[in-house]
Amino acid sequence: MFPLRPALLAAACLFAAGGLAYFSSFPGVFLYDDTVAIVENDSLHRFWPPSDWFSNPDNIARPAVTVTLAANYCIGGVNTWGYHAFNLGVHLLAALTLFGIVRRTLVSKRLCERFGKGPEASGLALCVALLWLVHPLQTQAVTYVIQRAEALMGLFFLLTLYCASRGFHSARAAWWHAGAVCCCLLGVGCKPVIATVPLVVLLYDVAFLSGTLGSALRRWRLYAALASSWVLLALLLAAGPKAGTAGFDMPACTPWEYARSQPGVILHYLRLAVWPDKLCLDYWWPAAHTLGEVLPGVLVIGGLLGLTGWALWRAPAWGFLGAWFFVILAPTSSIMPIQDLAVEHRMYLPLAAVVTAVVCGVFLQAGRRAALVLSGVAVLALACRTAQRNEDYRSASQLWDRVVAQRPDNPRARCGLGLALADEPGRLDDAIEQYREALKLTPKYAEAHNNLGIALLEQGRLEEAREHFQEALRIRPNFAKAHSNFGEALLRQGRLDEAIAHCQEALQLNPKQAEAHNNLGNALFQQGRLDEGLAHLQEALRLKPNFPEAHNNLGNALLQQGRLDEALLHYQEALRTKPNFPDAHYDLGNALFQQGRPAEAVLHYQEALKTKPLFVEAHYNLGIALFQQGRVDEALLHYREVLKIKPNYAEAHINFGNALLQQGKLDEALGHYREALKIKPDYPEAHNNLGVALAKQNRRDEAAAHFQEALRLKPDYQAARESLDGILKP
Repeated sequence: MFPLRPALLAAACLFAAGGLAYFSSFPGVFLYDDTVAIVENDSLHRFWPPSDWFSNPDNIARPAVTVTLAANYCIGGVNTWGYHAFNLGVHLLAALTLFGIVRRTLVSKRLCERFGKGPEASGLALCVALLWLVHPLQTQAVTYVIQRAEALMGLFFLLTLYCASRGFHSARAAWWHAGAVCCCLLGVGCKPVIATVPLVVLLYDVAFLSGTLGSALRRWRLYAALASSWVLLALLLAAGPKAGTAGFDMPACTPWEYARSQPGVILHYLRLAVWPDKLCLDYWWPAAHTLGEVLPGVLVIGGLLGLTGWALWRAPAWGFLGAWFFVILAPTSSIMPIQDLAVEHRMYLPLAAVVTAVVCGVFLQAGRRAALVLSGVAVLALACRTAQRNEDYRSASQLWDRVVAQRPDNPRARCGLGLALADEPGRLDDAIEQYREALKLTPKYAEAHNNLGIALLEQGRLEEAREHFQEALRIRPNFAKAHSNFGEALLRQGRLDEAIAHCQEALQLNPKQAEAHNNLGNALFQQGRLDEGLAHLQEALRLKPNFPEAHNNLGNALLQQGRLDEALLHYQEALRTKPNFPDAHYDLGNALFQQGRPAEAVLHYQEALKTKPLFVEAHYNLGIALFQQGRVDEALLHYREVLKIKPNYAEAHINFGNALLQQGKLDEALGHYREALKIKPDYPEAHNNLGVALAKQNRRDEAAAHFQEALRLKPDYQAARESLDGILKP
């Protein structure tokens, strides 16, 4: 047994260093895949029953990760602080486990002569663990929330090796090896790379304990139990969807294209391990085609592979480090085509071999003091770089902007930047520009067409939006979200039958798409199919309880049915989940005005205009509410704003005229009433109000003519009848 004190001191150092390096990550936002996997993954938004978590096929392949995300959501919703705290906790525990593995290995019989005992081994192990912990290359696996799959798998991988190595030297080997198998099975629930751990444990046994493969295989029960995890892994992979990068349509490379590109990718990983200067969230790494692209990587990586093979035979400790590096990278960096050729989080575990080799090499060449001093300097520098890198994750637009700066020809980065900009007030035009740039680079990018359509829809450019939704569906006919969004565009154009057809198609492709239920419910309600519409809106909220648009639409539906109190509750819930939702503020203002609460209505109209300054209807209704409160000058300001945005708004001309009439500005009022009649000649209210203004000028015959025209258009118009009778009296 090792004394407890070194382990406690190491834990204190690791937790302090990790906290300082990653504290800046806590305010970080959800990014790209996080949105699909967490924010929009409604199956995780109910902590009980657990069976709901796996109603979504995307959650099945990684059940251990799913459980942690559901727990995070249960505790803190979409507050990112808890997610980052969990990721850092996993990383810290992994570093502590790595410390234990390295320390135990350095004092083994095969290495203790070279690396000493006790304090020396603990010091070197701590250097390795600290460097691995604070290395900036780890930020993608730790700070990018959904990549906790890599870190969690890494923790269980290290725990598997730690438990197995403890069992090799313990009288209670069966218990330790049972723990190793349990950790291996938990790792299977995180990521398929865990499939390499039985081989790594076997190589560790050969290199540091048994000496030969035959001797190691005497523990065949352990290796058979570890290898049995492959059956569970196969079942999970078969049950879950094919892995890929969320939201991008790109044909996979052939195995040969992928394989010939990977030496260059691995060479890049090694460069970043030594000098992590230009970290990138999304490389969009191109496949290697020419000899000049392929040869440098093949020569260097091929040489390192050959050296690893030779070392496994002649210098097993060094050979094990090389094997650790290449074996763990093999599932993602060999011949199996994966959508992304290069991703930094794949280096999470392989980096441990690089760091260990460097620290031990410096120790053997320059001595213990040099190794400790150089490691201390490196830890400080790397921790500062990690803290700096974590600042990038505080804003999605800032992070994607950095990616675009490094990889301007990356259409997915352009699309990611567009999504981030679309979420920032007043930056929709910038988002549209990024989507268009993405489509210049990859015209058949269905996701970019869909996102561009959404942005154009927000701007009210319905025809352009429809074109892009149609193009997205031409490229990818089974694109459920594009069907739903196309339905929304058609709905806004009043083409209800077509809108309903597209929403129904979206729900056939994905019955649990809350957005499609919301759009379909809205369309059915507008068709007068009230019960069907309400059912779909309620289903949208069952699937996605914090869906502000569905709450708002359900509020409108209930208001139309006269269920005012229920409508108010849904508007308020929409604003609780999305405080800067202009439509919800506007609709709540209308409901409050209808309830006779104009002062509160005014506040909500004003809030709507803060977020959406050109919201014509909000200006118009705010003018009406202010006029009713006697705040005529303020009402006039908003009517002017309405007519600046929409000059042909006949009703606004009428209300503007009414306000001017109350101020005694008869000529200006007459001008607005006449303008309303130019726009809308058969407008009885305009004729009546024009008649009232003319009567105030004693132009009785003209006034009478307009009252008569109002009554011709609207025979039961009581106000016009009374005004006409008043004029006709002798």
